[in-house]
Amino acid sequence: MKISLRLAALIGGALLTSTTVNAQAVVRLVTQGDQVPGNGKVTIIDNIAVNDFGGWLAECRTDLADTSKNKVVLKDGQVLFTKGQTLAGTLGATLSKFDSMTLNNAGNAGFNIEMSGTAPGAEQGVFWNDRLVLQSGAPVTAPGVGAGSIYTGFQEVRINNNDQLLVIADIDDPTMQMAIERALIVLTTDGNGNLVSESLTDIVGTTFPPTVGWPVISFVTTAHFYSFNDNGNAIYGVAMDTGSGANNEGVALDGASIAEESGPSPIAGRNWNSLTTPEMGLNNNGDWVLSAVLDGAATDDRSEERRVGKECRSRW
Repeated sequence: MKISLRLAALIGGALLTSTTVNAQAVVRLVTQGDQVPGNGKVTIIDNIAVNDFGGWLAECRTDLADTSKNKVVLKDGQVLFTKGQTLAGTLGATLSKFDSMTLNNAGNAGFNIEMSGTAPGAEQGVFWNDRLVLQSGAPVTAPGVGAGSIYTGFQEVRINNNDQLLVIADIDDPTMQMAIERALIVLTTDGNGNLVSESLTDIVGTTFPPTVGWPVISFVTTAHFYSFNDNGNAIYGVAMDTGSGANNEGVALDGASIAEESGPSPIAGRNWNSLTTPEMGLNNNGDWVLSAVLDGAATDDRSEERRVGKECRSRW
């Protein structure tokens, strides 16, 4: 699921000499009305990504009369993708729709793209820059997934600085009988977009909390509701079948429980309430941050938890 930024401009802040606001230079990146070569003028910025060195991506809509070609992805100001273009490695498929996009510090991007002109069941692809890594309809080779499983679609993609791609993937697993068959899978590439291996982070049908909990029936599929670090670790939201429809949300780190709806939070006397729309992040030390809702008074029910080593701080 993508973010929609109905903004007149995309602004970048470049850090100069310190972490104070006054030490930042603000640079205009994209503005409504900017001319995109061969594709009209920018009308809406739909999605953005940035890395630690100021490299950026922007998905933009334009006023081009031909709506089959009126969307682009700009990379550092240059056109990387245009809706309707032929995609390399896809036997002539064309770009139909952009979905998630992220950018690592080497300037390499990870995308989930919908395509037209493919065989049935092969309409979605995971891309490293403009190179196809994996296409729906391909077999799932990650150990831990049932034999004969195939990819049927991709919900979200996140790239790390080792050119690994974390994919929230829809699958068809012959060994499952689930309404939604979904897995979190890490795709390791060789740094040139060629797939080397697949590994399983989590899959529906497991239990949450692990070993003693409820069956996992889905994973949250919104852009900022999961995170992925350079070690291949992932933090993400889970949905469970509790039998009642209540207390059915949680947050996991590589399958381990971080938060459970109605379970105790690190704040004394306060339990986690809704985990429907948690926002979270994960760094390379394994430290995580989680923004979610607590039970109790609505005046102080929004909490941000930060886990740093064995210490947990909160702010709300």
